[in-house]
Amino acid sequence: MKIALCALTKNGAVLASSLANRLDVDCYLKHPFGGAAMATVFDGSLKDLIKKVYDQYDAFIMVMACGIAVRAFAPLLQAKDRDPAVVVMDEKGQYAISLLSGHLGGANALTERIAALTGAAPVITTATDINKMPAFDLFAKANDCAIENLDALKYISGALVNGKKVAIYSDFPIAGELPPGVNLYRGKSSENLVVISDAVKEETPRGEHTLYLRPRCLYLGCGCKKQTDPAKLRRAVADFLKQSGYSELSLKALCSIDLKKEEPCLLTLAAEREIPFYTFTGQELGTVAVESGSAFVERVTGVKSVAEAAAKRAAKGETLIGKTVYDGITLSLAKKEVTLTWNRTEKNHE
Repeated sequence: MKIALCALTKNGAVLASSLANRLDVDCYLKHPFGGAAMATVFDGSLKDLIKKVYDQYDAFIMVMACGIAVRAFAPLLQAKDRDPAVVVMDEKGQYAISLLSGHLGGANALTERIAALTGAAPVITTATDINKMPAFDLFAKANDCAIENLDALKYISGALVNGKKVAIYSDFPIAGELPPGVNLYRGKSSENLVVISDAVKEETPRGEHTLYLRPRCLYLGCGCKKQTDPAKLRRAVADFLKQSGYSELSLKALCSIDLKKEEPCLLTLAAEREIPFYTFTGQELGTVAVESGSAFVERVTGVKSVAEAAAKRAAKGETLIGKTVYDGITLSLAKKEVTLTWNRTEKNHE
């Protein structure tokens, strides 16, 4: 987590400098302070500073009044799954306040960390946290799941806070004891349901309010001709996933042979999907057992399979969808084994 720490007053600069000595942060001060040798002193307005550096940081610690911080960030906010964590402290260090993006951004955890370092009182207002209730956004973050429909989260969290039950339908094993208020789906209708699946299936149960979590466990293998049009590859992948019945949100990585590591369409696809692009040598791919190969591919690359072998190698699992050929494009899908657990989220509620 990359953190910026900002202070406006001289007293604030003293506190900020003390924090900067104990945290890995970039420090921005309105007033210079002798103890902050590595701080950046800014001249313009706080709004201008935040606008300039907003996209460079995952979190901000603001030593100032809450209202000042609110006005600085308000014009830049997008959505709770994209906004940075914002924690506010008063210049005397009495309170650390989780202001924005408490769960997905990590502001609540950062608030607790700052409070432990400084002796400040942590102020956290997230309903699930203060009521010691499970939080599915934290569960998703801890288990590397994408949240498909974030708007549904408020209904699920609201149900738990108000004493209602929430059911889980999961295609993945869940280790550990489920928290209070959460039960496994038993085939009965449920008002509040959480579906955990990498597949898009008509037979999947639905509740009045249904939250979809997509574990990132699928590895997309790809081989293609040189200078393939990115739009053409994008359409092929979309069709491939639709026809195979798997969610694009469950993609963990794009994979190919190292001969394609600079292929523009593959780099573009990985960037658009916000997933890493892994490549392997021909020798590495040659050791992977695959269902089918191609003599043409072997003549060009030295190995019988690129897409299927790369996906399987990266996933360290089994092939879900073998070699599927489009015009100048070959795709395959492999899956790694995943076990979800509630234990990973317990530290966030201590």
